[in-house]
Amino acid sequence: MSDLLSRTLGSGIIVEKDLGDHVWQTLADRNELEVAFLNIALNARDAMPNGGTLTIESRKETISENIGMNLEKGDYVAIRFTDTGKGMPAEI
Repeated sequence: MSDLLSRTLGSGIIVEKDLGDHVWQTLADRNELEVAFLNIALNARDAMPNGGTLTIESRKETISENIGMNLEKGDYVAIRFTDTGKGMPAEI
């Protein structure tokens, strides 16, 4: 995905990766995950019209109690996206 993201986002946006060590192998639908990554990256690009940084992180997470997201207790891989965009106006 790195090449696709770089081409799609353009030279004004730097993609940084902080992929956690020893993250568990995870069963996921590859196509759905790629579409989700691409959509999030495009939203980040739109939030940074003058360029910026998109950071993608992965970490091990253990859910030990009900957190209200229909997730069972157990071990998960969390993927976090952050960007240096200005965010949405409060009225939106």
